[in-house]
Amino acid sequence: MKQQKVIYEGLVTQLFPNGMFYVCLDNADVILGYISRKIRRSSIRILFGDRVKIEVSRYYSTKGHIIYRLPCDNSYDQMIRRTKWFSNFKIPSHENVSPDARTIPKAVTHVQAGFHNTILTIADVGGQVVSWDLISAYGFRVGKRGTPLCGSSCGAKCYSYVNKQGMQEVEVKIKGPDHRRD
Repeated sequence: MKQQKVIYEGLVTQLFPNGMFYVCLDNADVILGYISRKIRRSSIRILFGDRVKIEVSRYYSTKGHIIYRLPCDNSYDQMIRRTKWFSNFKIPSHENVSPDARTIPKAVTHVQAGFHNTILTIADVGGQVVSWDLISAYGFRVGKRGTPLCGSSCGAKCYSYVNKQGMQEVEVKIKGPDHRRD
């Protein structure tokens, strides 16, 4: 006999490795959600703040399978998510930083260097992401994306945004198999 399952909608509140997420349901319950096979096979990216549908067993209500990512309301989020497939769009500028933006005296930069793309993430000491960027968003060809020129242009854009928030000290962490990542 097949298990009876209930489908809820919720918000992704925390990310874990291997496709696991904490999902806060609309009734304020928190469930550990796993990516289902179809989403994993289709390489659908689920990020912090996404609305998802989660399938939960009636007998084991603390875990469930994420079966669908609901569409975003914000056009900026949709554009950022499309960078994986469309690399030649215009990147919105971060020049207008609000005056009440928080000040970040020390930041940690995580560089995930790969053979075909590099992801640059700047976070504060507490781990909250302040700015991030992909080299593929700048329209470089696949063979050039691992070069230091691409990394410096991506880094300059991210750091210009964070410098306006008062960053004074940076710690850099580099990860990846690429020999050109320096």
